[in-house]
Amino acid sequence: MNNIKIMGDGTIGKGEFNNITIMGNGKFLDAIKAKKIKILGEAEAREFIETDNLTIMGEFKSLDDIKINEKLSVSGDSSFKKSVEVGEISIKGDMKISNDLKVKTTNIYGSLKVDNNCEAEIFKCKGEANIKGLLNCDVLNIELYNSCTINEIGGENITVKKPNLINSIMRREHKLYSNIIEGDNINLTNVECKIVRGKDIVIGKGCKIERVECSGKLTIDKNSEVKYK
Repeated sequence: MNNIKIMGDGTIGKGEFNNITIMGNGKFLDAIKAKKIKILGEAEAREFIETDNLTIMGEFKSLDDIKINEKLSVSGDSSFKKSVEVGEISIKGDMKISNDLKVKTTNIYGSLKVDNNCEAEIFKCKGEANIKGLLNCDVLNIELYNSCTINEIGGENITVKKPNLINSIMRREHKLYSNIIEGDNINLTNVECKIVRGKDIVIGKGCKIERVECSGKLTIDKNSEVKYK
């Protein structure tokens, strides 16, 4: 399989490749498979792409579905018009998905926006997450360095907490906003939500919850507000 490097303007047609590096302005005109793709400049994919690893340090736009078998690293700007399936995501830049995201593990330090649903095994976020549909995951761990908005959350172990290192210097409290949070073990801080439903639930400081439905142990901090329980 061939390696391709685009320094200026160039296009890539249908085929199977080893390593693809775009340092200028490149366009994927047809469906391709590749071992590794690295975007240092600007690139647009018009058809389906399958690759083991995708690194985005510049700007990348995908107009079709994309499958990344191992790792997606984003430190630049990226937008995906259709669904994304990936093993592991590391986001230090901006990533926007107009459809569904299916992922094993996320590490978010930048910004992730998903217009539909997200399915994950482990969802870790220290940045900004905005998911308009359902986030379904086994483990959720959010540290509120920024505010996040997730319409619905379903999972086994759900933890939302304040950052450990900068509590004393933060000028304002960041929050997670959601309509429904449902899980087995739930521990929340600085969360505003309509319904929290689960087995063992801890409502920590800074929460405003309309209704809590608990089948096990329920703990509510005195500095939080729960309307119905």
